[in-house]
Amino acid sequence: MPEPFTVDARVRMWDAALGAVRKTLGRLGYREVTTPTRQRVPIPEPYIEPLPAPPGYLVTSPEQGLKRLLGAGAGPIFEVARVFRAGERGDRHREEFHLVEWYRPGGALVDLQAEVVELAGHVFEAVAPTVAEAGRTPPPVPRAPVRRVDVLDALARAVGAPLRGNESAADLVAVVRRGRADLRAAVEGAVSGFASLTAPGADLAAWTALFSWWADGTLEGSAPPRGVVHLVRFPGQLAALARTEWVQDRYVAHRFETAVDGVEIANGYDEERSADALGARFEAVHGLRAALDLPPLPPADEVARAVAGIGPTVGVAFGLDRAIMLAAGTGSLDEVGLHVVASPPS
Repeated sequence: MPEPFTVDARVRMWDAALGAVRKTLGRLGYREVTTPTRQRVPIPEPYIEPLPAPPGYLVTSPEQGLKRLLGAGAGPIFEVARVFRAGERGDRHREEFHLVEWYRPGGALVDLQAEVVELAGHVFEAVAPTVAEAGRTPPPVPRAPVRRVDVLDALARAVGAPLRGNESAADLVAVVRRGRADLRAAVEGAVSGFASLTAPGADLAAWTALFSWWADGTLEGSAPPRGVVHLVRFPGQLAALARTEWVQDRYVAHRFETAVDGVEIANGYDEERSADALGARFEAVHGLRAALDLPPLPPADEVARAVAGIGPTVGVAFGLDRAIMLAAGTGSLDEVGLHVVASPPS
């Protein structure tokens, strides 16, 4: 087992990676901004728990602040933000971590996907000299070409039946009952576990369970795909803050996730611009939170109007900590983190 990275090595890796981020995004035409770390009302998201910081909450993403700037005419912008999510602990999760988030008015998702790959490549290249100096072999730099996986098609193959992407929880349960036992347990458990949950919260719970079951087995299983994979064409029921559209007979969300060697590092949207659509999705999340006995969040009507007040825009969030972890050839954020904890007095 190689020796742990020294604090000096970690500092040099982070310094190089941050420099690569700013150089890359600046060259691509984005301007760096900062937005508040605390907000009065968070964007409600399923299974992401904000940390209270009275009279508001610490940000789980800089998205709300950046979209308020976009709505005021800021143009292409990015932020290297410290974000906070309660209860996220593990080799690849922290309650406090860094998101690089950028938005391009009038852009296209396919361009963002290319930018994610380019940025990841430059982070790997920036970190590689320090990794080599530590006596380790730097991992291969992520590059194009990449694999693209149509999520709705993949889910249909997994359940063994066609899916439109707008099925209700009851429809989805009926479909998966004909499939594998572990799949039935995942989706039926998500629905039956919340007896009081009504649509659209139940629909969100069922589709989230199906996607998580598939992603855990495909991306994080015993043999995760190597290299870069873009997950595209999500079912519309998993749109989050992305624009939805009927494409022939399929209800799809214009969003993507990018994984490198099976680890998710980015999540991008063609941004939804209807406050009514976002408000309905937020209400579904509030219902799901209530069924999970989570603390209620403030009503998000004003947030829906604020984040919808932009023109056609694409945006993406990139997990910097995970990118540095992968670039260092490690499997744990602890191995590259800068959290130096002093020993308590005996």
